[in-house]
Amino acid sequence: MPLCPRLIIGCLLVPGLTFATNTVAEQSLPAHVHGSATLELAVEQESVELVFTSPAMNIIGFEHAPKSEAQRAELDQALAWLEANPVVTIAGCSLVEASARSTIERARHDDGKKAHLEEHEHEHEHEHEHEHEHEHEHEHQHEAGHEERQEEGHEERHDENHHEDHEDRSGGGVRHSEITVSQALTCNGSDRGAGVETPLFLRFPGVAEVAVAWVTETTQGGERLSPKNSSFTLD
Repeated sequence: MPLCPRLIIGCLLVPGLTFATNTVAEQSLPAHVHGSATLELAVEQESVELVFTSPAMNIIGFEHAPKSEAQRAELDQALAWLEANPVVTIAGCSLVEASARSTIERARHDDGKKAHLEEHEHEHEHEHEHEHEHEHEHEHQHEAGHEERQEEGHEERHDENHHEDHEDRSGGGVRHSEITVSQALTCNGSDRGAGVETPLFLRFPGVAEVAVAWVTETTQGGERLSPKNSSFTLD
């Protein structure tokens, strides 16, 4: 069963049903607010598909690349839990497919690739300049000395850039990271109007509120959940 991409609401638009954009807008939250998260659901016949998005801070307590084995384990455990457990509990429904990912890993991969390319380019430039100086050391001693000073300046600038890049990768720079979960549930036709609950507040205390937007074949709505109000109905 393919998982709907975000915005999941766009996966289920019924002819004659105009989505209440004002209702959803009232429930939506500014992008990347610590403590806040979003949950989108599409309900059709005997299936439910959803997307949950949250700042990584809410889930694991940090947004930089893991600095220790403990932080690495915390990230892995959080993603594993989100792939093994339904984000919402609906009577008669069970989880059949899930995917959890974090931009922390992508950012770390991109930074590492960038640093490797910069290092490779610097080594290539240094080798080229060294060969050039060797070939013309007798004819252009003055120019060689000038090139050597330029090379030293380049090395200093490279060291500064490398230091700044290292600080950013280690958490010195400001970085926003998110965790996104896509899930598909199958239902046995039980009455889903009884209620929808979420275990997110119990499992992740850093989540203080969740803005919910949902759509079914006949209706749609929005809700704002909190630890004291963690359930809603699809009617």
